[in-house]
Amino acid sequence: MVNENKLKILAIGFLPPPLGGVSVSFKIFYDTISKHEDVDLTVANLTGTRKGKLFFKKAFVLFTQIWTHVVHCNIVMLYCATPQIPTLGLATLALCRVYNKLFILRKAAGTDYLALGFFSGRLSSFVAKRSDLFLAQTKHLVKLCQLRGFKNVHWYPTHRPAGKLLGFKSRCHRLVFIGQVRQSKGIFELIEAADGLPNGGLIDVYGPFFDGLSEDIFRNKAQIHYHGILAPDQVQEKLREYDAFVLPTKASTEGYPGAILEALSVGLPCISTIIGGIPEILDERCGILVPPGNADALKAAMHSMILDESLYRSLCKGAYDARNNFSAEYWTNWFIEKCKQLLIDKNII
Repeated sequence: MVNENKLKILAIGFLPPPLGGVSVSFKIFYDTISKHEDVDLTVANLTGTRKGKLFFKKAFVLFTQIWTHVVHCNIVMLYCATPQIPTLGLATLALCRVYNKLFILRKAAGTDYLALGFFSGRLSSFVAKRSDLFLAQTKHLVKLCQLRGFKNVHWYPTHRPAGKLLGFKSRCHRLVFIGQVRQSKGIFELIEAADGLPNGGLIDVYGPFFDGLSEDIFRNKAQIHYHGILAPDQVQEKLREYDAFVLPTKASTEGYPGAILEALSVGLPCISTIIGGIPEILDERCGILVPPGNADALKAAMHSMILDESLYRSLCKGAYDARNNFSAEYWTNWFIEKCKQLLIDKNII
């Protein structure tokens, strides 16, 4: 019987470095599922195939390795961003069909694959619809797929290990931003909104620079400071040093930002924007949402968090409650049981 044997899973995805939402989430998937004794996990790391002088050579070597590993597994999971679906997704689907392996596609971010354009979008739809299980990051994308006749789609949110909860705090003073320091993450709106925070409020920023930005953008700023880059295993411990998390992103491709889930995992209330999949994970019970690109609304939200102690305590309680919805332990157990049932249903041994 299938459930008497180990699940033999080949997981294909991007591992850090560099740090990013897709790579960190795939690393957490790898770390969490590797702890299960009933899973034999092999990982094919796509990071080395990023475009460069040796792109085609590296891609050929990696695909050869995937081909070899497919023979020895019974489940193949591709954990990728939207642009990889019509290329790597199609190739992986073909291999799985040739060797009668279960194919699971997990697409990062909340963007609709049809946004890739006519040809790539429809090729992506072909791959996703014919996978044995299509794991969508947002509920919105699940609904879109169901309207398109998908029978194999399931909500599978970005998740993080449940962290040690913050001790009880009655007021907010220190806020933190952790993520890529770039224009699309609203960094300039955050700098503008930081000026004049009440009660000596402070914002600390962690993360790598993009878009040609540097630490100079924080020069001569009294209430917002840059503190370098955190390794993934440092994030939860650092978050516990603060009172609230802020991410004023303007990126329309946002799914469920991992940094917000990290903050919720330790019971930290959040301020973010009404964009992408964020309203699916943050509401008035655990955070404050503002329009993207609006520094005045962002400033008002931070002022409310600092000045209204009753509101702050209520948001802390909501963050404690929300953390269980995105627990890596819960979703990993769900994934394993789903794989076992699919193998039984498909009669794949």
